[in-house]
Amino acid sequence: MEPGRRAFFLPGRAQRDPWAQFCQRLSRLVAGKVEDESATSGGQTVHRARLIAARAADIHHARALCAELGVVLADAHAGLSVDAARSWLWADSSRLNGVGAFDSRLGLISVEAGCQVGSLRDALAGSPWLAPGLNGANPNQTLGQWLLTADHWLPGECAASNLHAVDVMLADGGSEQLGSFGHAATRPLSQALRALVSGLFETAASPAATAMRAQPRWPGHYRLDALLPLTPAGLTPIPNLAHLLLGSRGSLAWVERIHLRLHAEDVPSTQVSVPQGGTPVRGLDQQMEPGAVRHIDAYVKSRFDPETRLPAPFV
Repeated sequence: MEPGRRAFFLPGRAQRDPWAQFCQRLSRLVAGKVEDESATSGGQTVHRARLIAARAADIHHARALCAELGVVLADAHAGLSVDAARSWLWADSSRLNGVGAFDSRLGLISVEAGCQVGSLRDALAGSPWLAPGLNGANPNQTLGQWLLTADHWLPGECAASNLHAVDVMLADGGSEQLGSFGHAATRPLSQALRALVSGLFETAASPAATAMRAQPRWPGHYRLDALLPLTPAGLTPIPNLAHLLLGSRGSLAWVERIHLRLHAEDVPSTQVSVPQGGTPVRGLDQQMEPGAVRHIDAYVKSRFDPETRLPAPFV
């Protein structure tokens, strides 16, 4: 067995070593494969393991065990570095890669987070339907990886991502669908999401967040602008909680399934949006206080993951 991928499932070792015990318990709970990838450098051991999930329930079992033992649950494809002060479990959901049925009436398609961009393009080949928000995405990327690392959307324009909704597991283990809400909602917000939205909306309307939306590029890590999107004059803005996860690196929630809104023709994703009764905000460059941006990022993180059970790369 190659170095760093040692099997630590001998009963005697598990009794002596809490990390080996964690790996052993996890391997018994899941249908997928568990590998220990711990490494020692400079006399310090960084405890980390990898779970290659075989079913969605594997991730739920892993989350519960990680919460019990203080292990960080991280998406293996989110591009994060390891904090040596904590123990980590990299969870790989690339085998959970199904493509759901396409709803041509609504222009929606649902895919599991492990589905590759190229596989989705193959599924749409020969049809008039396109996902312009995926233009330029690596075909070997999973849709989950694309969502968690895509951070280039202009302030107020996250709708250009074509992201309609996301099925997630929250840090506390609850399952929710994050999507549009308000007059455009297709389902009522749960009690947990109502509590979440209340505080986020208040912060999104703060002077600091308003100044952030006036920047030529979104200066924060968490897309709070998703709650106050730009909209052509005469139309009502449609806030979307799913857009908060764009570029979040898996630090707010675990992404299970992604719902994309497709277009029957290629719509440029760089169109200028105009706020109601206003002018385009591009080109403005108000001075931002870095501390204010960090404070907003920290607040968003605390609303989703108050006990820091998921990675905290930005705060």
